[in-house]
Amino acid sequence: MGLAVVAIVGSACSEPALAVGVITVDGPPDCGGRCAWPAEACVSELCVPTGRENPLAFAHNANCFRTRADNIACWGANEWGQIGQGSDMPVSYATPRLLPRNDWISIAGGAGTNFLALDRTNRLWGWGLNSEGALGTGDTTNKFVPTLAKTSLKWAVLHAGSGHSCGQDQRGRLYCWGRNVNGELGIGSQARRTEPVGVANGRVWSLASVGWGHTCAITQDGSPWCWGRNTEGQLGLGHNDQRSLPEPVMTTIKFQQLSAHGLHTCAIEVGTQRLWCWGDNRDGKLGTGDQQLRNLPTLIAPTQRWVQVRTSRASTCGITAERQAWCWGGNYQAGSPDVEDPTDVMLPMQAAPDNGWREIGSGHSHVCGMKEGVDPPLCWGRAPQGQLGQGGFRDEPLPMPVLLP
Repeated sequence: MGLAVVAIVGSACSEPALAVGVITVDGPPDCGGRCAWPAEACVSELCVPTGRENPLAFAHNANCFRTRADNIACWGANEWGQIGQGSDMPVSYATPRLLPRNDWISIAGGAGTNFLALDRTNRLWGWGLNSEGALGTGDTTNKFVPTLAKTSLKWAVLHAGSGHSCGQDQRGRLYCWGRNVNGELGIGSQARRTEPVGVANGRVWSLASVGWGHTCAITQDGSPWCWGRNTEGQLGLGHNDQRSLPEPVMTTIKFQQLSAHGLHTCAIEVGTQRLWCWGDNRDGKLGTGDQQLRNLPTLIAPTQRWVQVRTSRASTCGITAERQAWCWGGNYQAGSPDVEDPTDVMLPMQAAPDNGWREIGSGHSHVCGMKEGVDPPLCWGRAPQGQLGQGGFRDEPLPMPVLLP
């Protein structure tokens, strides 16, 4: 799921910091009751948004949006049933379609072709591609409508990836399920699981993010941990060997937000709001000005301060402290003023006019975002599968509103 705009709100936590390198069972991530978990979590003595309240979810070539009436509307590619209309017919939906039910409280998408959602009773539902068990339904059959997961847990925050998924229960404990060939479930093996399984002996995490074969999470003291695929250095361990158990990133920096939706990871530093990225750098998605991978956190655009970041397969997007929307990486993925020019963008650049942005993220060839006080979402970029949600298949160089039902 894309995480929310993260602004430091300054409420102090009473719980002690957790030691790096120790996996323990601890209390819920709510700053001793001061944070409004699960909408907020305790990170390094502060309450920060978890992303649960974000109404906009991204997948590879599709999007979903939770409306103010607690409906979910989806649009774009449907080759695996990810639009949730009861069929996997390879028909693209250029106009958003509503899902059954109107009691949704949360929606999550990631690097894959499926979505997860919570209903008002905190039950987990999923639809779309399920060949690796990423929907948590206990099988590997694709689901064309929202289908209840095989678990009795009550969930707080969901994290969808590509082939595997994770979620946090109401105490902040992390569970993962789905593909596990790289150890991305964090259970010490490479066995696939089609139902949620606990990670790190019940350790409480404040935030988490799921990508293409790896998972990262932040503890209550802001320490980043990662596990799974590491061939591009996306775990930030200083080497490229995969890990099947959570391992601390090689840094002393504390983070208040992270995103691991592609083959790279980016995170925002507590206090300074500086951006650090590591992992795959094809297309220039790290924003370092080159295409050399990094297996340690690397400072990006040092003079900028950031309040939100979201990675994807070939690009990265973020929102600055001035509420400007920036993107970099594969230009055809990131969206730009010229959708006909697929030149890679090697350094962060403003991707949309004006200020006032509160959420942004990209799919394979498009960008969607939201501005403060503005409904519906705005999308731009390429639209061969209707992923802009504007009723047609025409590319748009500038943000245009989605045609919600």
